[in-house]
Amino acid sequence: MRTLTITPNQNALAEMAEHIWAIAKASKTRPLVILPTAGPNASLRQALERLRPTADPASIMFLPEVHSLSDWLELAPDIFLIPDQQSQTERILQTYASVGANPELQTWFATEGEGGAWSLAQAIVSACDLLSQSIVPHLSWDPHTLDLKSDMHKLESALQRAIDTAYPKLAHALVSKEANILLAFWRYLGSVRDPMIRKHLALASYVQQFAHQEQARRPLIWIETIEPQAAQASMQSQFLEACAHHIPVHRLQMDWSSIALWPEAIRAEATAQDDAQVLSNCNTLNTQSIQCISASRFEDLAWEAARRIEAHLKEGRKHIALVAQDRLLARRTRALLARLGSGVSIADETGWKLSTTRAAAALHAWLELLRSPSEGPSASTLLEFLKNPFLDLPHLLNTQESHCDLLITELENALLIKQARSSWVSFYLAIEAGASPEYDPRLHTLLHVIRQRVGQWQSKAMQTPYCANALIQLQEDLSAFGMKQGFEQDAAGLQLLQMLHMLGLQQSKLAPLRMPLNEWLILLKTVMEEEVYREQGAPSPARVSILPLSSTRLRYFDAVVMVGCDERQLPAYSEPPLFFSESLCQVLGGSSIAWQFRQQARDLSQLMASYQYIDLLWQSEGASGEPLGASPWIQRLQNHLPKLATLPAKADQRSGVARPSTMASAHRLPGLPMPTRMSPSAYRALRSCPYQFYVRNLLGLRKRKGLDEELDASLLGQTLHQILRNFFQELKSTQLREPRLQDPHYRSAWMQEHLHQASEQGFLKLLEGDKRILGSLRDWQKQIPSFVEWQLERESRGWQFHDAELKVGFEFTFTDAHHQEHMVRIEGYTDRLDVHATNRQAAILDYKHQSPDKIKKRADQLMDDPQLLLYTKAISEEHRGTQYPVVEAEWVALKMNLKKKESSARSLTVDSLAEQVMALDKQLYQDLSAVWSGSSLQAFAPESACRYCEARGICRKGMW
Repeated sequence: MRTLTITPNQNALAEMAEHIWAIAKASKTRPLVILPTAGPNASLRQALERLRPTADPASIMFLPEVHSLSDWLELAPDIFLIPDQQSQTERILQTYASVGANPELQTWFATEGEGGAWSLAQAIVSACDLLSQSIVPHLSWDPHTLDLKSDMHKLESALQRAIDTAYPKLAHALVSKEANILLAFWRYLGSVRDPMIRKHLALASYVQQFAHQEQARRPLIWIETIEPQAAQASMQSQFLEACAHHIPVHRLQMDWSSIALWPEAIRAEATAQDDAQVLSNCNTLNTQSIQCISASRFEDLAWEAARRIEAHLKEGRKHIALVAQDRLLARRTRALLARLGSGVSIADETGWKLSTTRAAAALHAWLELLRSPSEGPSASTLLEFLKNPFLDLPHLLNTQESHCDLLITELENALLIKQARSSWVSFYLAIEAGASPEYDPRLHTLLHVIRQRVGQWQSKAMQTPYCANALIQLQEDLSAFGMKQGFEQDAAGLQLLQMLHMLGLQQSKLAPLRMPLNEWLILLKTVMEEEVYREQGAPSPARVSILPLSSTRLRYFDAVVMVGCDERQLPAYSEPPLFFSESLCQVLGGSSIAWQFRQQARDLSQLMASYQYIDLLWQSEGASGEPLGASPWIQRLQNHLPKLATLPAKADQRSGVARPSTMASAHRLPGLPMPTRMSPSAYRALRSCPYQFYVRNLLGLRKRKGLDEELDASLLGQTLHQILRNFFQELKSTQLREPRLQDPHYRSAWMQEHLHQASEQGFLKLLEGDKRILGSLRDWQKQIPSFVEWQLERESRGWQFHDAELKVGFEFTFTDAHHQEHMVRIEGYTDRLDVHATNRQAAILDYKHQSPDKIKKRADQLMDDPQLLLYTKAISEEHRGTQYPVVEAEWVALKMNLKKKESSARSLTVDSLAEQVMALDKQLYQDLSAVWSGSSLQAFAPESACRYCEARGICRKGMW
């Protein structure tokens, strides 16, 4: 076996091609060239074609045969005799079944949550892969003498020796127990279908072919672009030595010493000679076209990366590499490059996760519906599913496509108006109440179809379904909703359907497996997360390839732009499998952090030695504003080469004149229609902030409410108002026909019992949508005895309930500054009206779902929130609801501190009611006259009024 070294710089491919052609000429045969990955295949073939000998012997008229290792193994002579390789998902499912059958394993490994068993199964499979990799060098190269059972004993002793080496005695017992469990799983999973074992068998079949088939013998050129891990290196050496007994073997390895820019890129333990070599390499590095650029903001850096790529394209460089050390930044740069149009083809070789595509998002929306409780999903979950672009609503509802968007908008508006946050019942009530004047039955049909499909998953049999049955049900759902047809027209959707098909095939090879529905849904999401979707770029004169650092080996590019070169992301590393420490992983011949760092240092050295135009970019500030330096490798390089000093990103130049913000104010616009009606809340807005009144009541602007997850305090207040109205109306009608209600003790018990029942009934619909409401119901029920005591005390003074939710109002006439007379009707709904039959008097009560302390603050600001005064004036002028004059107006607190025994503190009476109403007349005249006269409407409200103001985004308070 002959070993050749290649310097991995810009001439590496040419040097490699010359060696290959020399071997072909000497042997007068077409050699077989094996690369570790498929990335350099095209570049090597181009180099071979470019350097083809001018006088070709007939025996080498064709290019040498070039394959990646994985492709070559699939062409193995006896591959059809080897069982198909188990997929990762199939092996995880197999392991999951065993973990589920042994709950003590989950207890031992402290797995929690619905995805705990699934995560444990994934970790076990990853650990078993490392064990398989460590045993492969001990296997026979004759497939006929391969004995996995005896080789398993070798692994047990090898693992025991590794544990003895890696762990101290104190941890030995604990680790040995875990090791025994892993070995049991490895024996369970280990077979010729194991990926590592199958790879060994494929290589062994080539050894047998070279040994017994003379016509198959030809030179084997084995190219190593990286330093293999210890177990892989041992396996490769054994394979090549076995081949060397029958065919010429040429091993091409990279000589890193001649291009390494850091000592660790040469070897793990650097020497003084290595340091001198690195210094020499740094001094010979061409720094004329290498730039180090940083920007503090993520967006600025993405724009700078796009500008650098655009500059290279303008200079005539047609093939640009965007090295994605920071994948998020690379994706943002890719979005910015889209503005260059079809003249630039963008190929993303980093591989999107299939879960990030819109097809996967559509499927995920349906899976989230399936996870919803039996009462129904949240409104946001439902709307997210209905808005996915793959849902065939025209077919589902048998309606025109143009109507579908309007239907979904109408449904969303109905849910927003009624604040139907969750539960099927609340959704039906919302659409039947109607956001539009006419009820649209198609919305009911739509909800019914979705609920019926979701209901099938909520049956008892589907709570722990067979995986195969769940997959069939899911595919039926996709067909019923028309999503399958939509997926077939989308590249990512088509891959998603293929993934589901392959998952079905993998499950069919296993024994029937049951798992809880939530864990099966996690399985689907995990498979989507592991599936890679690669976006294909269209042919064009210029091309940008987005790829990881490792994929730049032996590739042709005109320029390289690398993003993410900060100390946090370069170098990057992956953790060892869950059950292995760094030291144990290294003893078993697996990857180590030091090995990963060394390989990345070599890749970066090779990149800087291979390309003329290189831009290294990084963000100088983290998300929290903390400073970020360049990668330590770049900093050390800058110390040797001052020409590589960091440059700031070229921010777009902007100019402007600062204009200080002033208090927002507005004037009535000529021709602006003025309201003819006004509610007490509108007048309160005028008093607290005239600008808010201008925005909301004159311009009619409203903030669109969202379906957030917080409990709506206003909804609770409205519910209590309805409960009390219904209760007092029932009390009023019952006491006429039941004399026993005149007995104070019986009356108190009856009132408490019926108010409890009315409260349960009133909160029932809310509880169906949100179980958190139960806490508010219990809080109110604790208030009922005190509330009844307050009511009885009030009745003892002669006051009786008369009416509730009574609409009252009055006409108010005033003159503006231009002597124009105007009339506005001010009206609203009073919460409760009581009468005193003996004194022939009336009283207005206003319920507040607040504590008495907050009500006292309202009393101090009565003229700014004169709701009770407006209702008093309305009843006194129009005698609506009663002919008696209003002599009392009170606020009633529905949230009392129950530790205080004084029930009368629940209400607070307005002092000097008649005088206050007279003062209100003057105030109304002044305020309305000023608005109608065109006076300035300024935003001068206190912060308490601005905190939840819908107009704050317009008045810009906080900027002036």
